[in-house]
Amino acid sequence: MEKSSKKAEKGNIMEKSSKKAEKGIYGIYGKIRALKITFLPMIKSILIWNVQHLVIIVIQQLQLECLISPVVGFTLDIEK
Repeated sequence: MEKSSKKAEKGNIMEKSSKKAEKGIYGIYGKIRALKITFLPMIKSILIWNVQHLVIIVIQQLQLECLISPVVGFTLDIEK
């Protein structure tokens, strides 16, 4: 229910901004602002998903490399 009311609210904001832009009050800046308000949350969620997906892929590749070539006989020589 909240999502539909938020979408309706965003739609109302875009309508108001585009009407003001048509009247020449805000011009192109009003249209850009309306687009930012409408699409920015969607773009953010897509970017977050892409970053999460890339992190998972990198972790999987590192796990595969560790399985293929494990470190054998690792010693740490410390001279005092």
